[in-house]
This record gives sequence, C-alpha cells and structure tokens, in this order.
Amino acid sequence: MNNINQVIAPVPDGTSLAFAQTMLPLLSEGLVIVNPGLEVVAINEIAQQFLFFKKGTPLKEGDNLSDWAIKCNQGAIFRFVESFLMSPDAGFESLIWNDAVAKEIKVKLGKHTSQSGAVHIVAVLSEVPDNTLNLLNTINAIVWVAEPVNYMVSFVSEQAREVLGYTSEEWYEPGFWKRVIHPEDYQQTMAVCSIASQQGLDHTLDYRIMTRAGDVRWFKDIIKVIKEGDKVVAVKGILIDITQEVQAKEELCKRDELLRAIANYSFDSVVILKEDLTIKYASPSIERLIGYTPEELLGSNALLLVASKSKAYAAERLTKVLQRIDDLPAELFLTCKDGRQVHVEVFGKNLLDNRYLSGMMLSIRDITERKEIERELLKARLEQQVTITKAVIKAQESERSNIAKELHDNINQLLSVSKLMIETAKDQVEFRERFLDLSSDALMQAIREIRKLSSSLVVYDLQDLGLRESVTKLISLHNISPDTKIYCKIPDQVDGILDSNSKTHLYRIIQEQLTNIRKHAQASRVFIRIVQRGNTVRLTINDNGLGFHQDKKKNGIGLQNIYSRVELLMGQCSIESVPGQGCTITVDINVHQ
Repeated sequence: MNNINQVIAPVPDGTSLAFAQTMLPLLSEGLVIVNPGLEVVAINEIAQQFLFFKKGTPLKEGDNLSDWAIKCNQGAIFRFVESFLMSPDAGFESLIWNDAVAKEIKVKLGKHTSQSGAVHIVAVLSEVPDNTLNLLNTINAIVWVAEPVNYMVSFVSEQAREVLGYTSEEWYEPGFWKRVIHPEDYQQTMAVCSIASQQGLDHTLDYRIMTRAGDVRWFKDIIKVIKEGDKVVAVKGILIDITQEVQAKEELCKRDELLRAIANYSFDSVVILKEDLTIKYASPSIERLIGYTPEELLGSNALLLVASKSKAYAAERLTKVLQRIDDLPAELFLTCKDGRQVHVEVFGKNLLDNRYLSGMMLSIRDITERKEIERELLKARLEQQVTITKAVIKAQESERSNIAKELHDNINQLLSVSKLMIETAKDQVEFRERFLDLSSDALMQAIREIRKLSSSLVVYDLQDLGLRESVTKLISLHNISPDTKIYCKIPDQVDGILDSNSKTHLYRIIQEQLTNIRKHAQASRVFIRIVQRGNTVRLTINDNGLGFHQDKKKNGIGLQNIYSRVELLMGQCSIESVPGQGCTITVDINVHQ
C-alpha cells in the first residue's frame, strides 16, 4: 500500500489514527501526523530522513512541530504551519530546501477530522526529482515558490545567494519582498501580483531589486499560478536578471533621443535619397529651411527642389556621388515652398551599402546669412582699403605741407637773408667783411635747418637698431629745450611682437608729437612709454606743457598726422588736453603673436 489517501480516509470512529500509525512503514512517501496542539503523534522513517537539517535533529514523535522548526532554523516550515492553522480548509503546498542532503522536499498540508471530532494536521512529504533540482540550481535565474496570499517564500533556488547575496533563510523571513524590491516599484509590483493571483492568471513583471551589496538590478519575473481545481495553492516565479538588457535598451533610447534631438534642432537638415534620387527620409528641420514638411517630401525627386540656376550643377555632383567618384560639398540654391530661394551648402556621402541607411545621405546647411555677411565683410574691407589709402595720401600731403612750410618759413628766409647780405657787401666795401660774416652765419643756420629737416624725414634702420634705440637716438637729436627732460620707457620685447610697418608708424607718431611739444607746449617734462597688454600694444606720450582746447586744435596738421598713422595701423587714438595741464596722447594697436 502506498496511497496516503487510503491511510487517512475516514474510518470508524477512533480507528483512523491507529490505522495510519500501523500503515506508516508501508508508505513510499513521508507522512507526519500532528494533533491540534502541533505535537507529532506519528511519523515514518522517510519523513524523518526528509526532515533532517544541518541545524537541528530529525523530527520525531512527541516533538512540537513549531518548536522543532524554530530550533532547526526552518522559518519556512514554521510560517507554513502557522498559515495552515489560520486557514486549515485551504490546504497548502510548498517546496523546502534540505541543506543536509542537498535535496528539495515537497510538502503538502491538509487536515483530518475523525468521527470523535479530533483534528489532525497531516504533512505529506515527497522528494523533488534530482533532475528538476539540478535544473533549478544550474539555470542562470532564481526560482522561488511562495504562498498566494501574503507571498511568503517557502522555497528559493541556490542561485539566489549567488545573484543577490541573500541567504535562503533571509528569503523565508516575513517582509522579504518589501525589503528588497525597489521602493519605487514595490507597490505596483505587489498590486499586480495580488490581482493576478486572485484571478488565477499567470503573469510577467519587470522590476528592480536591491542586492545585499547595495546595487540595483533589473529582473524579469515570470510567475505561474499553481491551482488545485479552482483553488490557488501557490505561486512560482523565475527571476531572470535583465539589467544588461535594460541598460542597453536605455542607452539605445538615449542614443535615439540624442539623434532625434540632433535631427530636430540641428541647424543642418538631413535628407536621405534612394539610388533614383527620390527622398526616403527628411529630418523635421527641413521645414524650417524650405517650408515643406518631411511628409510632403517623401517620394519626390530631390532635383525638383533645386533652383533652375543650380539644377545642372546639382545633377552632375549627385551623379558623381552615386558613382563614388566624388563626395559633396557643393553650394546650391534651393526653391522654397513660398517661392523664395535659399543659398545652401550640401555635404553628401554614398551610403547605399550601409544596411541601416541604404541611401545617399545629404546634410544641408543654410548659408544665406553667411553669404550676406561675407558680402558685407568684402564691402567693409574695400571701404577700409579706401580709408587707408586716403589716410596714406593725407599723411603724405601733410608731410609735404610740413616740408614746404619749413622750406618757406625757415630755410627760405635764411637763404634770402644770406643773399641780401652778399648784395649789400658788394655795394658797401667798408662793411663788406661784416656783411659776408652775417651771410655765412645765415648759410650755416640754413644748413643746420636742412639737416634737421632731413633727419626728421629719415627713419633710422629700425630692423638693426630696434624701436627703443631708434627713439632714444631721436630724442638725443631732437633737442627740444635745455630745460626739457624727456623720459622714455620702451621694453626690448616690443621689437619682437611688432612688425616693421607698426614700428615705423609708432616712431613717426613719437617724432610728430615731440615736434608739436617743441613748437607749442613749453613743457619741462615729457614721458614716452610703450607697454604690452595681451594682444594690445599701447603708446603713451604725456607732457606737462601749456595744453590746449581740444576742439580748437583737433584739426591741426600735427594731430591729423598722428590720427592718419593710427588709422593706417587700424588702431585707436585718444588725445586728452586741458589748457595749463599738458597733453596726453594714447595709441592702442592690436598685434598677433
């Protein structure tokens, strides 16, 4: 006899328990009979083998089932029994891992009531086949079994500890799911499971679990509802780690969002053409460029969008791209939906062999504004060149005017005096020697003035001497006044960052202002300084002379010469002067190191 139902079946009053005890050794499965107080009144040898764990002793007659479960650290059995006591009519089934024999035990709880009214809890135990257990412990997933109402775990495969770090005892503890399921996922997960279990429906969920190490991992839980007849007796689940899959999907979504954002908000529009030049894709930004929506363009020939003056050129370039002879870029004109024409730059690549794109990809950029700016810059450069030319001519005319004035007002007068003295000496013999001496003095003065004028026109070899030495020599020869002190501070490195043209103009500006000071300022101190600040070189010339009203003197020849030279250098010039407080000239020019 090996049918447990035959043993426990109702028999005349008071005989079923004794009969069961007699038949226990004949059973091929384990059987435990417990009285209402949970005391074991009958247990066969198979059950004792099944219920022997590393922590504890085998269950035997007289043991209290709950106390024994606690001593053996078998919380799953304890909760299993408690649940049964609360709902004995429901009946329970679960799987328990036996760590002593490395086997999985299937447990079923039911009740038996004799005619005398005594209620006995009946535990039927059977061994889960090794091949099933081996399968559970070798697949890369966690297999679990739980009660259908409160989801108390009664079995979990060995992979649980390896994957999540929690022991089987921790899985069997109350509130385990709430501790490990991510707080953001817990309520929804348990609600879905509860509803599906009540309706007896298998279901699948994706949710996050927190590992013992503190990591958060994604799992797919495939849950099957176990029923006996119409009654749900257990739920079984297979937890599969899908973290890498979720992360890959998230990364792919981010990449898709990035590409979509680039396509939507990029200044460039992307168009993909088939081999026959019909449009198979156009990014949303194309509407901003030419007014057509992507949907309106699909299937149309790209050359229809090209303006007449660019159509032949566009066809030639696209053909070369298709033949892989050449790649774009090219500048074209496109016709917009409203009839306007936009100037665009097109970059193209033949990607017909690319299994994802399978077409010719074009990147189209609106360069209408850029071309307008280029035209404005060209116009500005031409105007600037005209301004510079005018400044050069103006400076040259100013220098010629200065030379003419020096020749007329100074040298010419000295030569005239000399000529007059010679003519007088011819007529007045008695004073001849005196008048000849006066003529000689006038000639020598004229010679000195010519030399001075010559030196003002000649720029010393700045390449050999450098700006500092050239200005120093200029100061020594200028001789403004014996009572005037000239202080000069020019660092040596200035010569390394200024080109010859800039050095020449700065030299001339210094020379011009020293001439102005000599003629008009009556200054006792003059300061000349050049400094570098980043990409700017600043020249400052300051004197403590008479000064002047700027609105009256700004059109003077000397100051106009300075302004003209600053314009040639494309620099900035400011002149500050107040009568009685001297004058300060500041010149800033940009340099490229």
